[in-house]
Amino acid sequence: MVEKSTPRIYVFIITEMKNQKNLKIRLSKYFNRYIRLKECLETTGSTTSGFCFTCNAHKPFGELDAGHFMAGKNNSVKFIEENVHIQCKRCNYFERGNLIPYTLRMIEKYGQEKVNELQKIKKQAQKFTDSELEELIKIYKLKVKEYENN
Repeated sequence: MVEKSTPRIYVFIITEMKNQKNLKIRLSKYFNRYIRLKECLETTGSTTSGFCFTCNAHKPFGELDAGHFMAGKNNSVKFIEENVHIQCKRCNYFERGNLIPYTLRMIEKYGQEKVNELQKIKKQAQKFTDSELEELIKIYKLKVKEYENN
């Protein structure tokens, strides 16, 4: 009886995909926490609470999300800091980003040209290497540590 086995190439690809996924999850964790800490400090002078970017509700840190202006599914805008701001859970989840006020605030804060630039970037796909993801994790992990230690 001949035993069938998975060809090595498939094992490698699956392992690589799992590693990429885990790295992106870790990066998202640190990146999102950094955005929340930074913007809480900017809006209230403290990292314990902040004001929602879209509805201006004052919320404790734990009730704020890092809400993306442009969805980052294809990676191109997911880790661009200007594309992500603190949002209350109502705006981010239940209002699906609350895009009308988000767009108006983005134009007010950055200008129409920056909003147009993010829209162009969103259409591009970006593939990160493991080493790029690992480097970004180091950067945002350090930034989080700096905010949490102050």
